[in-house]
This record gives sequence, structure tokens and C-alpha cells, in this order.
Amino acid sequence: MRHASNPLKYASPSTRNTGFSLIELLVAIVLGLLLTDGIITLFNTTSGTSRVQNALALLQENGRFATTRIMEDLRMGNYQYCSTSGGSGLSGPGSTSYALQDSRRSPVVYANNLVLPDTATPTPVPAGPPAWPAATPYPLSPRYFLQGYDCSTTPGTCTPALPATFSAPAQGSTATKRVNGTDVLTLRYLQSPGWSVNAGGSSQQPAIGGSLTQLSIAPAAGDPPISGFVTGHLAMLADCSSSAIFGVSAAGTVFTPNAANFSGAGVSVVQTASFGSDARLFDFTADFVTVTYFLQLNANADASGGLASSLMRSVNGAAAQEIVQGVERMTFRYGIEDANGATQFLTAAQIEGNTPALSCPPPPQGYTVALPEPGCLWRAVKSIEVYLLVNSINDVASNNVDTTYRYTFDNGDAAQQAPAPMPVTGLASGRMMRREFRTLVSLRNNNS
Repeated sequence: MRHASNPLKYASPSTRNTGFSLIELLVAIVLGLLLTDGIITLFNTTSGTSRVQNALALLQENGRFATTRIMEDLRMGNYQYCSTSGGSGLSGPGSTSYALQDSRRSPVVYANNLVLPDTATPTPVPAGPPAWPAATPYPLSPRYFLQGYDCSTTPGTCTPALPATFSAPAQGSTATKRVNGTDVLTLRYLQSPGWSVNAGGSSQQPAIGGSLTQLSIAPAAGDPPISGFVTGHLAMLADCSSSAIFGVSAAGTVFTPNAANFSGAGVSVVQTASFGSDARLFDFTADFVTVTYFLQLNANADASGGLASSLMRSVNGAAAQEIVQGVERMTFRYGIEDANGATQFLTAAQIEGNTPALSCPPPPQGYTVALPEPGCLWRAVKSIEVYLLVNSINDVASNNVDTTYRYTFDNGDAAQQAPAPMPVTGLASGRMMRREFRTLVSLRNNNS
């Protein structure tokens, strides 16, 4: 009798359960490691590229914003409505006669104790005008509407010396200190459209060319509020032929020149020019601003911490506001046109010391003190070259980035390599990108 056969006894070898051999397992591990390494390398490359692109984008954005902000103020420099230069105007302070003027016009001051925010103790003409005692009317020279300072790294001084009341901190390498070896720039201008003394039913007394006794202002639509213009403020009246600064007694919209604010004897307060053009009244105390730019070390706003060099802007001596971080160097060169029409670019130190010796342009009409006026070459500035060296602020963590840069004020077009470590951030020189931003700004109110 036959027994049924055992299927397991006669199973084919191909149907048996088998596993990976040691060689197969090692090959699989090696392939997995190679794949993992490739993924990690790709991730690191992508991440590094992203960091570099983000840093470059931040650098470009900060550089353009810093340049644009400075340009906006430079284009306003010396703005005094429409009475800055040339044409027909009063022949001098206190005069009622007209003459053609080739020189820059200046507002005539009829106010005692005129003080500018960055000036120190009272000094006489022409070194003023801090708290200038107006025993007689005097022109506020254009040389006070722009002032640069050429600052060195050692021993950390500026030429000319910064005023004692200057709002910027001392130079140093710690937080809140001004960055060593960077320039400072101060400029002044009116920042208000003022109020028309002709439009909207406004009136003036007495007759044209006489002594100004009263202004009645009726603000037109779109004019700034007049409520802040109070007794004790200085007014500026400009009519495209001349301008005058004087104290006022204010009552609503009626303004009377304040003789108590003027120490001159025998002068019937304020002599005015023709109101035939659009004469406007300004609150000189509130609307004539002094703007100063400098660089300061501040805490890095990024999570990486440390210090960053920031562009700062101060208005009327108040606490400076941070405009943008990453501005490492700032230098200005001033394009001047001397009395002979020659043009060249000088530093603030060269202008202040008048080296090389150049002829200053004519002084403002009615300027009677001894010439040359100290710092008179500042009246010749027609344009300003702005140099900014902007960095990426933080560690780009890449050794494949070109970290050389050019700062043409120092070495022309020659490439430079930053020192290591960087004096501001402490980062190694190869861990940060830098770019130069340079622009030339025409001072339109000095070229009209």
C-alpha cells in the first residue's frame, strides 16, 4: 500500500525562504549613506545660497534706502521758499530800495538771540550766529546752512571740531558710540509750505516797501494748522525778492512784529519788499530744521546679537533716530565753485581750512563785516558726493562668497579685503559681504 507523498520533502529550492547576505547588506548601507550625504550636501548648498541671497538682498535694500534718505535731505538743503539767490532784492538789511543781486541772498535777521540747535555760546559777528545780538539787522549767511565734519580714526577728532552742543555721541568702539573714521554732515532748511499773505483774503499793512506792522493770515485749504504759531516764536516772511526773520506777537491769525525781540534803535522793526509775488509767512522756530547725519554702533537687531553700525539722523538736536543698520563707512566730498568759476571736490577739512587757497564767492547782500567770512567756502558748495560702505550685518556662513569690495574714496577701483576680525561686528573678514553705494547730489537751492 502506498502512502501519500510529503510535499515538503520534495519542495523546489526556489521556494525556500532566504535573507540578505552580508555583502548585500553592506552594499545597501553604503548606497544609503551616499544618498543621505547627497541630500545633506544639497540641503547645505541650498541653505548657504539662500543665506547669501538674503544677505545680498538686505545689503542692497539697506544701501539704497540709506542713500535715498540722505539724498532727500540734501535736495532740501538751504530751502528758503523762493528767495535764495539772484534776481532783484532789497539792497541790504533795513533797506527799502532794490538792486540786482549776483550773490546768494540770505534772510535778514531782525530778531535778538537767534539760536541754532548745534551752536554753543554767544559769539559776535561773523563767527556766530548763536544767540546773535541783533543790534542792527544782519544777513544770515548761507555758510550756516551746510556744514560738514571730516573725522579721523586716530585720535578720533573731526575738522572742524564738533560744537559743544552737538547731539552725536563721542567716537568709540562700544555700543551707542559714534563709529570711528566716519564723516558727519549738518544741513538746514524750511520744511513747511507756510501761509500765503495774499491768498484767501489775507492782508498786510502798511504800503508796499514800508515798515511791516501787521499780517493777517487766512489759511487756505491744504495749509498746515496755524494754531502752533504763538507769541515768542520767530517768523520768516519771504516774497521771492527778499526774506526777513523777526519775532511776533500772535493772536489767532493776526501777527504783529514784536519790537521787544529786536534790540536795534531807530529801526521801525521790519522793512519789507514787494508783495507782488506770492509772499508767504513761515513759523521759523518750528519749521526751520537742522538735520545731522552720522554713524553709531547699536545692538544688532538680528537674533545673532553683537553690534551693527547704523546710519543715524538727528533733527534739531533731539535724540537721533536709527535709519538703517549695516552702514559701515560714510564719507562726503563737496563740489565747490569758486569766484572764478572753477569747480573741484574737497573734503570738509579742506573747505574749512581753504586748502588749496581758493576765492570765495561774493558774500550775501548787505554783509558788512570784515572779509573773508570764516568758513566762507561753504557758500561755494554746489554738489555733494556721498560714499557709503554697506555690509550684510550678519555672518553669511559661506566660504565661497567673494568678500572683496571697493571703496573708491580710499583706493579708487582697487579691490580691498576687510581686516580680520572686523572692528565693528567682530566677525571674521570672510564671513560678511560689503558693497559701496555712491551718488552725486546737486544742491538745487545752491544752484538756482
